[in-house]
Amino acid sequence: MKADNVQRGRSPLKGRIGEKVFSPLLTLVDDGLLEGGLNTSSFDDEGVPSQRTPLIDRGVLIGFLYDHYRASKEEVESTGNAVRPASYASTPVIEPSNLVVKPSSLSPEGLLAETGRGFYVPYVQGAHSSNPESGEFSVVAAPVWLVEKGSLARPVRSIMLAGTVYGLLENLSGLASNVRAFGSLVAPWVSVEEVRVIGG
Repeated sequence: MKADNVQRGRSPLKGRIGEKVFSPLLTLVDDGLLEGGLNTSSFDDEGVPSQRTPLIDRGVLIGFLYDHYRASKEEVESTGNAVRPASYASTPVIEPSNLVVKPSSLSPEGLLAETGRGFYVPYVQGAHSSNPESGEFSVVAAPVWLVEKGSLARPVRSIMLAGTVYGLLENLSGLASNVRAFGSLVAPWVSVEEVRVIGG
């Protein structure tokens, strides 16, 4: 979702503004003004006011995140997502502030009931090693529970999950109403189909 990857041709979302690219269940906003957000601030590291930037609306690609340099290349406005990772002497990079996934009205129990059979994965290990450009990931899920007949059946020691972030977002099959913050990501429980599972 970062404009630098798009402009370098390293994102599969290049040239797809206005197209349906993900599940229609997904609405995603980068909210630099989110109350209590981990990265909420009045302005970014270039002095541009923080804002609420729609990225995905019901699966349709709406926009990208920009700093001043990348915005000027397309003659658009910066979205206030410039971050200087080391100090104010360093070159800015584009980073999201608070990525917010719009929840549904379905309870977590209702989402489990709709799932039928699968795995409940509250945490993964190794997400930091995923490829930020291709979206490819291979992570370990531990702890994890087997879901049978719409409820948690038994714990499983661990499983490995592999795929791409883009594939996950295309194959969202459900969202719940509960919302939790995972660093800069603010999202509810989600159910996803067609993820490669190793073990279990």
